[in-house]
Amino acid sequence: MSGAEHTAWWQAREIKPGQSGHWQIGPLSVHARNAGTEWRFAWQFGDDPWQEALDFEIDDEPLPDTGALRRRFAMGNTGSRLQLQPRLADRAVMVMPETDMSLPADEHCLLYIASPLWLAISAGPGLDRELMELPVTRLSDTWFGPNTREGTLCYSLRTRARTRADRIEPVAHRAITPLTIHNRSKQPLELTQLRVPMNALGLYQHRDKTLWSDAVTLTHEGDSNMAAVHVRHGAGREGARGELIAGPRETLERNTVIRAFSQLFS
Repeated sequence: MSGAEHTAWWQAREIKPGQSGHWQIGPLSVHARNAGTEWRFAWQFGDDPWQEALDFEIDDEPLPDTGALRRRFAMGNTGSRLQLQPRLADRAVMVMPETDMSLPADEHCLLYIASPLWLAISAGPGLDRELMELPVTRLSDTWFGPNTREGTLCYSLRTRARTRADRIEPVAHRAITPLTIHNRSKQPLELTQLRVPMNALGLYQHRDKTLWSDAVTLTHEGDSNMAAVHVRHGAGREGARGELIAGPRETLERNTVIRAFSQLFS
């Protein structure tokens, strides 16, 4: 499977009892063995989160016996089908641009955030048994809030935060989130730490095979770190509607206000 086949890695695979399937999806290696009455998994993370490798193969070899995390799933009927389905993160992501950014008063900007995918692994004759989820890249946990009792557990992500769509470098195992920020206060807004509700966004594939999420708008008013958040469902790449791959994990109520800026507690 070549790197150009961005969709091939998440199609369902036929792995018969006694066979093993091996995926390389960016920095993540996943090995699955059909043992007839159970599925056995082993997985490892590489050191380069931007690694672009995509590969899949089937053989009769056992799972690697060193250096991998492992898990087993007993089933009355394993069937022979297995699928690794892409999803967005299962909680909000604390986005930190690699270079500090500021947004002047009464200004707005559009940022493009590339975040790593999660994989939902499903088995069974109808692929209706979800076994587990794995991130393609391990992200650090961070607490976003003013103190240890008030706040939200997030993932931490360093990002290039592009301001132009033509500067995006598509990676098959990452999704792009268009993030619009309005600063309606009378003071500059520091964009060093941004909370993006990835778990409330849908995931879409567009015609060029790239993956995009719903578009997010954060509107900041006053002197607090709060922002009104609005999600435009299906409006990912330049407002174009793609094919839905995975729906949002959670639903945001209308007129939701969240802590969105510079609240990383350490």
